[in-house]
Amino acid sequence: MTKFLFLIKRGFNFFSTNISLNLASILTTTTILFVFHIFFTMSVSLDSFFSELTNIQSIRLYLKTEDTKKIDEFMKKIQKLETVKEVKYYSPAETLKYLRKNTNNINYLNNIPAEYFPHFIEAKIKEEYKNLENIRELEETLNDYDIVDVASYGEKWIVNFTTLNYSMKFFLFILTALLAAALSTILYNTIKINLYRYIDEIKIYSLVGASRTFIILPILISVMIESTISYLAATGLSFGAFYLLNEKLLYNIGIYLIELPDIFMLLIIFAVLLCVSILAGLISIKTFLNNMGAINE
Repeated sequence: MTKFLFLIKRGFNFFSTNISLNLASILTTTTILFVFHIFFTMSVSLDSFFSELTNIQSIRLYLKTEDTKKIDEFMKKIQKLETVKEVKYYSPAETLKYLRKNTNNINYLNNIPAEYFPHFIEAKIKEEYKNLENIRELEETLNDYDIVDVASYGEKWIVNFTTLNYSMKFFLFILTALLAAALSTILYNTIKINLYRYIDEIKIYSLVGASRTFIILPILISVMIESTISYLAATGLSFGAFYLLNEKLLYNIGIYLIELPDIFMLLIIFAVLLCVSILAGLISIKTFLNNMGAINE
């Protein structure tokens, strides 16, 4: 335990004695992580936003006829469909009543006669069939009936716009890979430069029979300190930026788009960052020591 604490102390000393070079590395790493946080937060927000928009509960069927007998027969048919939970018919008067109940500014509705409103059937979808593939299949099936003028499940441009969400996720995946490679390269080179400053000291350790762990562990602790500082700085900056965007701009115009990642996601990102940092550090140290020659395993 005493030996381990000694190595941890050496790690802090290694970080502090190379603070000038480490600060440059921290600033660069913070910038990389800040860019990642921006795109990651946008991806999370878009995913949540489109999930709400595409949470389709029912399909509306606007009809070509007002014959109540035909409408009743048609409702019995679609009630038997596997994907349909229940059906309900709205007369023009009921449509007007529905709009008055669900619209904030209803003054203009009072001047429109009820007969000008459409009549339609609302077919509610079973929970297990609420994915877009099943909904589109149901829409095609319902449109095939002669009695149906239009089958609609909402603003299709919104549903089709969800492809942007998938594109954003793919872009984030590519960006993450590139930023991880850039981060690894920065840490690799920073550690190697720091090691060259201690080359004489490392040679002395080699002569007295010091193990590689004695050299490697303090440097890895230094890398973890650097990564932690960079991550906290980047997270704080991105959260501050999005908080101001939410509170000072979007909130005032009634848009609630930005959703910040929860603590669980932040911890996962931090764990991945530490793994990447430690891996880059190990490769850099081992490459340097192998080029130097004999250091005990």
